Amino acid sequence: MSLSRLSVAGSAEVVPLKSKMSGIVMERANGDILTATSSPFAIHKSIDGGVTWVQKFSEAHPNRNARLNFEDSRGYLFFGTALTNNAATIARSIDGGETFVTVLTLESDSAWYMIERDNGDLYVNEYNSSNTAMFAYNVWKSVNGGAAWTKFYTHPPGPDPSNLTNRTIRHFHMLWRDTSDQMYLSMAHGLETGAYLLNNDGTLGANIGDYPTTGGASKGGGLTAFAQADNGDIFLTPDNYPSCVYKYQPASPTVEGKLLNVHDVASKYGTSRESFILGMSKGRYGVLYALGNGTSANRTFLLISGDDGATWKYVAYTSEGTRPTFVSVSRSSIPRIHIDQGINRPFVTLPDYTKQQAMNL
Repeated sequence: MSLSRLSVAGSAEVVPLKSKMSGIVMERANGDILTATSSPFAIHKSIDGGVTWVQKFSEAHPNRNARLNFEDSRGYLFFGTALTNNAATIARSIDGGETFVTVLTLESDSAWYMIERDNGDLYVNEYNSSNTAMFAYNVWKSVNGGAAWTKFYTHPPGPDPSNLTNRTIRHFHMLWRDTSDQMYLSMAHGLETGAYLLNNDGTLGANIGDYPTTGGASKGGGLTAFAQADNGDIFLTPDNYPSCVYKYQPASPTVEGKLLNVHDVASKYGTSRESFILGMSKGRYGVLYALGNGTSANRTFLLISGDDGATWKYVAYTSEGTRPTFVSVSRSSIPRIHIDQGINRPFVTLPDYTKQQAMNL
């Protein structure tokens, strides 16, 4: 298995890595690269741009995969696991990735998203990939840099978690915060599918993501990703019909809060179904990226906006994975974005454009 980086269009650098790749990568401001592998789960570090790698952490379970990576304002590093039908874990490093310690064992089978509030508190949400009630639906909180965690919010599964028509949700999708420090939590596959405000006291606020459907299509997939433009506008994408980018119109004394379909993928590109899978981010220069794929791997694409979400460009590429899920921004001096291609697949790196470059694509 190799680690592939596309630094500029049409060129690629391939660096051997003697482990199966999960595609989870963290590129730090000092140039260090950390990546988490699977089977078994392990964290590797490179200080020479990916030429050589040293394993820094591992867990013995043969089926534990990497899922989450996060660096907070203190420089603490976090990697989370996903393990079907078993409890996931989160490992933390406070010394730049030299050593890692498991700091949290979750009550569900995946660690999904981590955020840091303005006051330095950390939050992480679980993702229940099972159709049963064997796992919980929790958001966890840490007030001491991730050394200790407590439950912040727990959602009830409903009367029959195995039945779409009788369960509240199947899992949380994304935990996110906007530039005003407001938290949001999206839920999927159930009666309460949507994107909710998550209050500071651990309660849910309004559902801002009760989006419309067309042609009798289900919205069971829920809203999977958030991004905020430089002008403050918030955009969301659904993991189901209709395949599009939504812009959130907040409520006011004269306007009802709702989602506006600002870019419909299927109608613009002639595809019967394009599904966004948890991939949305804003680059260092303010460009918005939305990562999606259709019913086959060669339908993988990026939507790119260089004008704060007013217009979007469709950029297709071929993925080595079946369902790429993340697009993240490098912290290094080289402007680039990373695309996670799924379990046991190398990550891909593409240029992180300026707004003018994005408009000229």
